[in-house]
This record gives sequence, C-alpha cells and structure tokens, in this order.
Amino acid sequence: MFNKEKNEKKLKIIFLLISLFSSVTPCLFADPLQAITYFWGGGRFGDKIISYTTAKWISYKYDIPLLLKPFEYSAMLRLGKEEKKFSKEILEQYGNAVIPINSEEDIAEQTEDAIFESRGGYFDINGSTSIEEVVASLLEDKPFMKELKYMLQPVVELPEIKLPSDKITVAVHIRKGGGYDQALSSMQYYKRSIASKRFYADKRWPQKFPPEQYYADQIKNISHLFDDKPLFVFIFTDDRNPAGLVNRIRNEVNKSNITYDCRKRGNFHRAHVVEDFYNMARFDCLIRSSSSFAIAAQLLGNHKLVIYPKYLQWEGSKLLVDEVAIVDNRET
Repeated sequence: MFNKEKNEKKLKIIFLLISLFSSVTPCLFADPLQAITYFWGGGRFGDKIISYTTAKWISYKYDIPLLLKPFEYSAMLRLGKEEKKFSKEILEQYGNAVIPINSEEDIAEQTEDAIFESRGGYFDINGSTSIEEVVASLLEDKPFMKELKYMLQPVVELPEIKLPSDKITVAVHIRKGGGYDQALSSMQYYKRSIASKRFYADKRWPQKFPPEQYYADQIKNISHLFDDKPLFVFIFTDDRNPAGLVNRIRNEVNKSNITYDCRKRGNFHRAHVVEDFYNMARFDCLIRSSSSFAIAAQLLGNHKLVIYPKYLQWEGSKLLVDEVAIVDNRET
C-alpha cells in the first residue's frame, strides 16, 4: 500500500514537471516577436507609397507583420482598410523597442522582440542602390507585386478617364511643381533664355524635372516603337496652364497619328491626387520622370511600356537627357 502511494506521488511529480517543461520550452525557443513599420521626414503621397512599399516588401520577405502608419489619402486605398495599424498599445507588445533599419543586414542581426522602422523611403533591396533599381527588382517578384497591387487599389469610387479602345493609350506625367516646388531653370525646348534665380527645383532634383523636350522626344519614341499606330496621349500635370503645356508638346511632336487630352482646369499639387494615381495606372504606356508619384502609379499599373530618364547632365541652361530606360512588357 505504501509503495503504491509512493509510486502515485512520483507519477504526479513527473506529470507536473512534464507539464511545466512543455509550457516553458516554447518560450525558450520561440522566434522573437518582430514587425515592420516605416518612418518619413516629409514628402507627399508618392513618397508615402514608396515608404509603404518598402515596408510591405520586408513584411513579405521575412514573414513578419506590417504595421501601417496612416497617411493622407491612405483611407482611400485598400491598404488603409486592411492593414493593421501601428499604435502605442501595439508598441508595448513588442517591448517598446523600435529599431531603425537602412538595409537587410540590420534585420538579420536582430534577435530580440522589436518593431523595425525602415528609413528614407527605400533602401538596399537585393543590392539596389537607387529607387529605380529598387522598383526594377520589385517588379520581378510577381507574387509580391500581386499582393502590392491588391493593397494599392482604391476603395472609393473615382472618376475614370474614358480610354479609346482603338488607340494605344499613353499617360505622360509632367511634374511642374504646381505651387509646391520652386521654379525651374532649364530651357524646356533648348531654345529659350530664362531669367536667373537663386534656387531651382530642377537644379536640386533634375530626374524629377526633365524639360518638356524629353516628353516630346519620348512621345515620338513610343509612336515609333508602335509603328506610328494611332495614339491617345493624356498629360497628367500640376501645371497651372495644362492646355498651354499640351499645345507646346503637340507642336513639338508634330505627328498626325496622335490625339491629346488633359484636365483643363483645377490643376494643383494637392488636387486629384488619388484620382490621377489610379488613372495613370490604367494606360497602356507611361512616360514619367523619377517622381515618386509616377513611380507609385507604375507599381499599381500593368503598362506595356514605361519610359523614364536614366542619365541627365547640364549644358549651360539646358538639362539634357542623355539616356532613357525603357521597361518593355509587350511580349509578356
């Protein structure tokens, strides 16, 4: 009798130890609790989309949750409805630890609970050294792009530009500043003299503000690539006089197979933001600068051709585009 009770006590102790060990062991060997969000020091809608995209890619690649920091217009997109939001309460769950990261190496080195915070909009993705290389790398990852395009879709009804079914459609995004950026200094068609100013937006960010000559040349280029078939060119711009801009480009291109259109009034750097973002993605082709807004539209769209400036240089008052990049998806 005594031995039986003694054995039962031993068994109870063993079962208790097993129970305690099984509940503690997962904590000892569990992966750290980690997530990803993003930081920005300014910028507009396009910059916010690039920041979100970088964090989304990290979330996708490392299988960690994305914590959305809402931004202006984000509630108009699916990401604003479906992504989990960053909050102080959530931060407490991760030990109140926020770790700034500038590359993938910063992620690999962390073994503690933390929320990563990507900096600078984009960083070294697969060895990329520029935003254009980052975009090219992301576009090759089809499963990721499918997920990203889903999240970038608008969830509100937006006015749609009527696209002709009998023409190749070309979206041209021409950033002029619209009251947000400083004046431009370059000769737009390499023919005009301009009064000098102390500061110019195109001196600081030439890739964002190529001259009108670049857009005229690339409209001709697309026409040539499509054997001069009928084109419908819509110019998206924050220029305060869009009709005048369209007329200048039409006269410079001077091809009878092309029809043009634009929004005739109400242009401003804070107007029609999501509407233009969505509509630019619907066109067959996109001619753009390295503006983050136009890059974001490329990420959302399924364009057959995308053209953007690759190398630029100043020659006096002329900003010359020496080489363009062409993303050709016509065979895919």
